[in-house]
Amino acid sequence: MFDLIEHVKGCDFNEAKKIAHEITGTPATATSKYSSRSRLIYPDDKPDPGTTKYAGMIWTQSVDPRGTRVEEYLRTRDLNIPDGVAIDVLRYHRPFNCAGYKTAAMVALFRDIKTNEPCGISATFLDKNAEKIDRRFFGHVGRGAIKFGTSAESLNIGEGIETALSGAAMGYTPAWAVGSASGIARFPVVAGVTTLRIFGEKGDGGANAKAVKKLTACWSHSGADIYVVEPKTGNDLNDAWRGEVAS
Repeated sequence: MFDLIEHVKGCDFNEAKKIAHEITGTPATATSKYSSRSRLIYPDDKPDPGTTKYAGMIWTQSVDPRGTRVEEYLRTRDLNIPDGVAIDVLRYHRPFNCAGYKTAAMVALFRDIKTNEPCGISATFLDKNAEKIDRRFFGHVGRGAIKFGTSAESLNIGEGIETALSGAAMGYTPAWAVGSASGIARFPVVAGVTTLRIFGEKGDGGANAKAVKKLTACWSHSGADIYVVEPKTGNDLNDAWRGEVAS
């Protein structure tokens, strides 16, 4: 029930508990499989033309992110927009009304993991100071990834855009962002991949570790070597990258 409320309302686990209490009139005592730190993304088995069409509209309306709040925001994370990423993977959308906000956004394109067809977007809302307010997903993102580079024998995956870009900056390419711990957990076996690296995260109640365990079980018969790249400082690879840049 809590997972369903989170999915429909786009809220975290704590808010889902409040809504469940209002619906049932009883205390919500169950716990989520994954931490509320990572917004859950679910696989899409049924057509959802509403959110898919909306995602396409937002993507089409978005423009080159260079020289915009997107570039400013990434610089605060000690990240640059790599060659071939601007317009093709990341874009900027001027201030607009969405998910209760009226602000600009960094828009990232999800592509189907296996077919590479566009299937949704991630919208990172940025205030006038280029600080992140929130992040939402639209379309069939449950079966996709934000791909910084094409699939090769060696593939690297992480939860967020910032984590994937940090991994790429460290030399782990191609790097794909799957959006959440649940995206890691259900990442499918990709033909031709012989080495899979997962960008680990901490401070999330063990959500990333649980997801890695599930993914490892899924890939156990693939023949691929699986490694977890853990941050030496902070909670994720971007924290580690920023510490490395600072030093």
